[in-house]
Amino acid sequence: NGCDITDNSSMWLNRLGYISEKNIFFDDMSVDMNMQICSIIYSDFNAELFNSWMRTFAINQNTLISALSRGEFIKFQLAIAIAHNSEVLLFDEALAGLDIVFRKELLKIVSSLIDTDNIAAIFVAENISELRERADYIITFNNGVIVNADNSYNMEVL
Repeated sequence: NGCDITDNSSMWLNRLGYISEKNIFFDDMSVDMNMQICSIIYSDFNAELFNSWMRTFAINQNTLISALSRGEFIKFQLAIAIAHNSEVLLFDEALAGLDIVFRKELLKIVSSLIDTDNIAAIFVAENISELRERADYIITFNNGVIVNADNSYNMEVL
């Protein structure tokens, strides 16, 4: 809406759910302890909603972050993002290195969230072939400069 995010950075932090291939959580702490920290950071954090998603994903909350599989770690981050009522989910190379079955499952979950919860999703990815099926728009950057932007149906696979 044209607002400067530096004016109210905590509001913007609450609106964005960040899911990354990199670990930004505490490796030596459990899923539950990391969730408790997030509940302090995010003003609108819903622990019951987080717990519900952990049950749906069949992730034991006593598990250390370092012991989670790659797929479990992505699901954990998604649950954190959902639990603080994110309006935009930003997947930063989060699909990289995941097996095709899990990627399809994750994309189905995200599509459902977009349809039912009015959430937007942005995927930063090097391989866009899978995203073409689900994306409304694809923007291609080269060294930080937009080189192509179109709806996914008109986009040529690069």
